[in-house]
Amino acid sequence: MNTVGFEPYAFVGSVYECTTFVSLLILGCDTMQTHKV
Repeated sequence: MNTVGFEPYAFVGSVYECTTFVSLLILGCDTMQTHKV
């Protein structure tokens, strides 16, 4: 297996986790705002 010092799968995984976290954060903020009003 060729290792070029860059793991695309790990990179994609981290990006996926980051996007899901951000989406959950936005969703939480939206629900908080709706509940506040």
